[in-house]
Amino acid sequence: MGWSRITGEEKYITPQAVRDNNNIITANGTASLEFTKEVLRALDISPEKDIEEWYNFYKLGRYEAPMPKMRIQVLKWCFARDNQTHYPRL
Repeated sequence: MGWSRITGEEKYITPQAVRDNNNIITANGTASLEFTKEVLRALDISPEKDIEEWYNFYKLGRYEAPMPKMRIQVLKWCFARDNQTHYPRL
């Protein structure tokens, strides 16, 4: 059978989403939240704590703290990316 010729088992890793040193991100088909979390980390648009709070809010379906203000961080990153120093007031 074809599956018996699969090699490289020692290179298999278990996380649903991974990012290498060059910021190449990949995930399996059931890991959209994990993939997004790695993208947010790679873009460095928000503190790690905020990213984890965002992830836990959607992954767990409930959360004991208010939803983090990721929207503001994303807007700041978008404007900073264009070398603008002024952010819109929200």
